[in-house]
Amino acid sequence: DAKKNSVLLGEGFETLAGFDGDLTAESEAASLYVLTHVHLVKFLLEEGCKKMAADAKGNEDFETVAKMLVDIIGGASFDLACVLKLINEFQGVLHINVLRMLRSPKKSYWIAAGGGLNAVLGTAIFRGLRQLKGYSNRQWGHLHPTTFPNKFTTALKMSPGTGFDLPSLPTGGDTNTPCQRKIKSLDDLSASSSNISLRFVADMSDLRHGCSIITPVGQCAVLGSPFYGQDVEKWYKGEMRKVNWVEEDVRAAAKFSMLFNGKTIPTRKADCGCMIS
Repeated sequence: DAKKNSVLLGEGFETLAGFDGDLTAESEAASLYVLTHVHLVKFLLEEGCKKMAADAKGNEDFETVAKMLVDIIGGASFDLACVLKLINEFQGVLHINVLRMLRSPKKSYWIAAGGGLNAVLGTAIFRGLRQLKGYSNRQWGHLHPTTFPNKFTTALKMSPGTGFDLPSLPTGGDTNTPCQRKIKSLDDLSASSSNISLRFVADMSDLRHGCSIITPVGQCAVLGSPFYGQDVEKWYKGEMRKVNWVEEDVRAAAKFSMLFNGKTIPTRKADCGCMIS
């Protein structure tokens, strides 16, 4: 086992040494880089909290504290329903602190508690590669997909990615790249925290011809519409759709229309007061 572990660790070092730093969706080295970062943080918290427990002579439950810190420091939302916020304000700060500790390891309580820089890095790389080898698809985009969950899918207890969910898409980047693609937490690497869902560009000098828009749910966000989810691929590629700005252009392009009479109370289907043509 020791020999196998040594070989695995050597493979991990070799992979990271050859990593060009580009977190493309197709890169397996990018996956190992992020997983190493994840396990580095988790290991530092584990060992640091163990030392705290020893110093406190077992009077505190620091194992629970370590698990809680993984969520908080990793940026997980304080809102468990993820209705108000998908992430917390610690997102984006973690990486800076990790770099600071790695640059001055002798000044870091956490690295000292983990056995020193070599021990910490070795453990993180080993655990990261071991986790990576457990995936059938090891590309970063597979571990870091953009997802489009629909509340109806959850409410009907369907599996994520099925039911009313739009197809997930492999995505590059991460929390610390200029092309912002935040991971949701240290235990959820999906790009579900900072993707720009709607893009709108306007030429104020020519609104009729100079406006474009895109949203992954398409021209209509109503379930059952033939236009629901139609723009996922366009959105993913960074493409846009022209906006029909004036009424005559809107009417000429319209496939369906809905009219409200503003009088009938919609208590029954027959009284809905609208007509779709």
